[in-house]
Amino acid sequence: MFDIKYMKLNFRIKFEKCGKLPKYKMSALRGGMGQVLMKKFCLEDKPNCNNCLLNERCAVNGILSPKIETNLPFMKNVQTSHSGLVIECIDFREEFFQEDILEFSVLLFNNIFNYGGHIIYAFDALGKTGLGKNRLKFSLLEVLNEENKPIFKDGVLFKENIKPSTVLDYVQKRKRELSSIDGIEFILPLRFVKQGKLTDEINSKDLIIALQRRIAILNAVSGKTVDIDVDNVDNFIESTNLYWTENKRYSNRQKTKMSLGGVLGTIKFNENVELIKDLLIACELVHIGKNTTFGLGKYIINS
Repeated sequence: MFDIKYMKLNFRIKFEKCGKLPKYKMSALRGGMGQVLMKKFCLEDKPNCNNCLLNERCAVNGILSPKIETNLPFMKNVQTSHSGLVIECIDFREEFFQEDILEFSVLLFNNIFNYGGHIIYAFDALGKTGLGKNRLKFSLLEVLNEENKPIFKDGVLFKENIKPSTVLDYVQKRKRELSSIDGIEFILPLRFVKQGKLTDEINSKDLIIALQRRIAILNAVSGKTVDIDVDNVDNFIESTNLYWTENKRYSNRQKTKMSLGGVLGTIKFNENVELIKDLLIACELVHIGKNTTFGLGKYIINS
């Protein structure tokens, strides 16, 4: 279940002029990256994937919409997923000055890490056109791996430092670091849908559904099936302190503002949490809920 391959690219960029960016920058980063990928690698003037001769080998689709290779009952009639790529940025500054540095990460799951070079190229090129609606230009200083070794620096790609890992490796590492799991804190908004509506009321069953579905989706992209069992869940939540926060993004494709509001705050656990310890640790890495590709649903474990 946790033998999902992943690679984490840690980016450092330096701005060339002053400007403003939104509090949550993941949408701008993902949108800018997508535009560069489309311009560079899409063969159609107006993308029509169904008629494209290279549809099955398309780098853009491979990165942004990987195919789901097995059936997922909770995602009926869905053939692709946006969950194989996650952009993280926990720098919430909104005003930047010349030579300020911004750090963010891109998590690549399953075979998407084969496109790591494409993604590095996209952000390097994005710096020349600019980030966000104000086109804030920047230079790509470096890309580091999880061991802080350079993957890309000064125009050079260090292939020897490209080292994919697995979610299981992450779980084992964090279990050595954590003395206990007392609770979690959402530092990027969680969007959880219950009975067709987004909610800020999360119980034990809701959380286990979100955790299991995320792992199931990542497995399904590589053709593996993970059973979801939420019928016999012991209550492992002692208390919650959650609140709704609104978040807007502008969609260039749809030419309109979209809401990406979600839940922030903390959840405190009781001793029953030991039964789902591995699952909680795994999803600390991979995020949960809707719109994970924009970095949403990120929590950290409190011990």
